[in-house]
Amino acid sequence: MPRPTHVAVFSPDFVRGNVLLRRIARDNADAALHDALTPLRKSLRDARPRVVVFDASAASPGELRALPELCHELPPGCEVVVLGALPEGFGLPEMRGVAAVLPGALDPEAVALAVSHVCARPAPTARPPEAAEPPSTGTEQLRDAPVREIEADLLAFLKLD
Repeated sequence: MPRPTHVAVFSPDFVRGNVLLRRIARDNADAALHDALTPLRKSLRDARPRVVVFDASAASPGELRALPELCHELPPGCEVVVLGALPEGFGLPEMRGVAAVLPGALDPEAVALAVSHVCARPAPTARPPEAAEPPSTGTEQLRDAPVREIEADLLAFLKLD
């Protein structure tokens, strides 16, 4: 049996955090909930998660300001899924490791889908900062993937491919 993927969930909101934790755990992921940045940073060092789910909707302004620094502390191969809208001019392109931003209301199924998409692709390798490209928000990948599959199925059905 393959080892489950480790996911660190950061949410100062106990209820939101536990809803996410339980949904992610259903997909055979080893998930841990952190309600403060210090335990999350310790988890990044010790457990080296594959994915960090950062609940920006429940975060304080100070916790939000710490997100760019946290992204630079990510272990190799770790990516972040951000929940909630970020303030205008937040500097998302400068943050490394952000795989997806899910700006809408809390949707545990969308979070689980984003986590599974991150885990399904090969872990990124560490690159020097000058060679890094601005990360995609990932939302367009999640939104467009089913459309491309439907288009391919339609073309095959109509024998147009």
